[in-house]
Amino acid sequence: MAYSISHRFNTQFLLSVEFVRTTFVKICIYTALMAEKTSNITQQITDVMNIPELHLSPTLLIQ
Repeated sequence: MAYSISHRFNTQFLLSVEFVRTTFVKICIYTALMAEKTSNITQQITDVMNIPELHLSPTLLIQ
């Protein structure tokens, strides 16, 4: 009886450890993907800001 309870506890414990590990890995991957996306957006913004036309004054753009 005691064996089955401890065995069940061990199985439950291992499953919860596995769940925590996979969740942690998913969070890491998600964070990495978001960071990649953010850096891409930042790069696009700086690329847009480097276009010379944007540095012209509004009066030049109107003429």
